[in-house]
Amino acid sequence: MGFKEHKVHDEVAPNLVPMIDIMFLLLLFFMLNANFDARATEEMVSPIAKNADERKKDEKQEGSGSRVTVNIHHLSEGGDKLLCPTYKAGKVCREDTHWLISVQGRRHKLVKEDLEKLKSVFLDLARPFSEDKSKPGSKSERVMVIRADRQAPYGYIQKTIEQLAGAGLYKIEVGVEKPAPEKPKG
Repeated sequence: MGFKEHKVHDEVAPNLVPMIDIMFLLLLFFMLNANFDARATEEMVSPIAKNADERKKDEKQEGSGSRVTVNIHHLSEGGDKLLCPTYKAGKVCREDTHWLISVQGRRHKLVKEDLEKLKSVFLDLARPFSEDKSKPGSKSERVMVIRADRQAPYGYIQKTIEQLAGAGLYKIEVGVEKPAPEKPKG
């Protein structure tokens, strides 16, 4: 008997759709869990404090979600193209338009409109940690870290603290730099 052989051409092609879905989910997972602390800091010259307490490693990791950094800094030459001879000379620049308050990568100028926006940003940051979430400005447990440029006029730091207090943020820390340890003479 002569059986006719039928050739079956079953092409094996992997289904890429589930693999692409998994890759997008992994990408989303890593993006959402990425550490954006670098975005929270601005370049500045920090004040030096010899007797400052260092935050322990476990404190850094434990409260990282509840701790927000507020930067008070001078406009940089790189992105903003401002050449301030007073600031460059190491003196205190008192020009309001040269200073910024940055929170979570957003910059706010020291003008009335921006200070109003800043207050609403602080209210939003305070709400998840507030005693009474329905009442704006109620006492919040969120910790705010103020990093101010060494040459920043204290009035700008005071304005920032007033805005924080208006939002119910009373747990305030100040970021400073410790001096390098002195080498023993000998």
